[in-house]
Amino acid sequence: MLGVFCFAEKAQAQVSVTKSVAQLQADTAAIAPQSPADTASIANIADTSVRKKKEIIPKKAGLFAAILPGSGQLYNRQYWKIGVVYAALGTGAGFIIYNNKEYKYWKKIYVGRLSHDADAINQETYLDDNQVKMQQDFYRKNLDMSMLLTGVGYALQIIDAIVFAHLHDFDISPDISMKIKPVMLPQSGVGIGLVVNFK
Repeated sequence: MLGVFCFAEKAQAQVSVTKSVAQLQADTAAIAPQSPADTASIANIADTSVRKKKEIIPKKAGLFAAILPGSGQLYNRQYWKIGVVYAALGTGAGFIIYNNKEYKYWKKIYVGRLSHDADAINQETYLDDNQVKMQQDFYRKNLDMSMLLTGVGYALQIIDAIVFAHLHDFDISPDISMKIKPVMLPQSGVGIGLVVNFK
């Protein structure tokens, strides 16, 4: 019974839309153009007004983002996010490069000291072998963390592209409402119904 109440107003709206389309067709027939050029120009105007917005496909947005970071956001027409994506991934890449360079430097010194290499022994003489090993381990841990966080950032930009592609046509206008209204029932008289209005 509640379903009847909910969709009663929607059915009335469809009848009025059907009537208005029929009136529009009658009005158009009454002022029909005389020449083929007029017909073509009216057809072009009708085509441009009927064209739909570009449909955004979430799988496509995710694929684009996976192939080239930021291209999923470009596909979704969220241009400001492209800068955020590249800033985050660029920062992560910078940390990876820096920590990798430092890790290799300290590893070379540590391995050189263990093999009694004269060059390695003469570098960083103020640190003993354990402190050099700690430096190596520190930069190795930072390298691993940088790679992990950059990978998470890469995955998040793919997820962002997919989610916002799904939500692209989501209507957040104030025209969506739900109200309790009195309704007239055909057989039982007056009642209370839950009416959902859509734009």
